[in-house]
Amino acid sequence: MLGDAPETVADKSGRRRSSSARKNRNKKVKDKGRSRRLMTRSHENQILEASPVHLNSSMAAKLDLSCLLGQRRGRGLLKAPDIPNTSGAKYTRRKNPEKPYNRYLVAVYKCQEGFTLQDPSVDRLYCTQDEWVGQEPACTTTSNS
Repeated sequence: MLGDAPETVADKSGRRRSSSARKNRNKKVKDKGRSRRLMTRSHENQILEASPVHLNSSMAAKLDLSCLLGQRRGRGLLKAPDIPNTSGAKYTRRKNPEKPYNRYLVAVYKCQEGFTLQDPSVDRLYCTQDEWVGQEPACTTTSNS
């Protein structure tokens, strides 16, 4: 029966593929992208859980991705400042859950072994208009009691 046979279509390389094979191939590509996004979200959730800091809505509305994209196109990432006794900043993109639903870049710091954050709620800086803003985290020596 003709209705039961899968439709065959030539793909970009000229090879003949059935529509079901093409759908499966597209699904794999989509699945790869989805798993990458899930890994990113998982990483973002770990970062969120590590710090109780929440932005107020007016501040969050001003944040952006300019340190990554912005007016400095072609120059790459504008790195967050180096802070003594940290392992360097880890970057993550966030989305404001309230209007204007903007996306922004966050630099999260973690102290090196033997050091702790002076204030555990201050562990990140935020990007806005090609600069990093917020209270800089500070790491102090861990006391051995």
